[in-house]
Amino acid sequence: MGRMTDVMRVIAVAAVLLGLGFMVAPTKIGVTRLALPQHVADSTMASPARVQADSITEDIILYNLFSPSRTAPSRRYSAQSVSSSRAAPDENGSMAPSSGFSPVLIGTAVSERPGETRALLQLLATDPTPRLYAVGDRAGGYSVVSIDARAVVLNGPRGRVVLRLPENEESHS
Repeated sequence: MGRMTDVMRVIAVAAVLLGLGFMVAPTKIGVTRLALPQHVADSTMASPARVQADSITEDIILYNLFSPSRTAPSRRYSAQSVSSSRAAPDENGSMAPSSGFSPVLIGTAVSERPGETRALLQLLATDPTPRLYAVGDRAGGYSVVSIDARAVVLNGPRGRVVLRLPENEESHS
């Protein structure tokens, strides 16, 4: 047993000396500071996208948008360009070309995942509430053929219709 305790003492002394060596050793041995890439160094300047994101974040915080006590608005959004004349749909639910109704594109939400791209459209003259539609959905005699970031293609009673978002408005896709 005497020999085993001697080995343990030697190991303990070696560990203590090694620990003291690490404590006394200099901490900066040939370490050079890495230079940040130029675009990271300039990130302190506010970009328009960053300012917009900060503004949206502030709105969410100020209005507590995710509060469980919030309720739906008393009046829903309606497009300004919707004509005030309302005609009755025929038996198929479609509007006659003479009614003067034209579908309205409010916005798009484009996704990289197949089947998740949507368009906010008003396709029914009798319902002023815009609704989300996917490719293949039908309403008011119109069928959604394709949805892009700034345009939607429909097949309707008068043939193919292409709806485009105005150039001066941002797409929320």
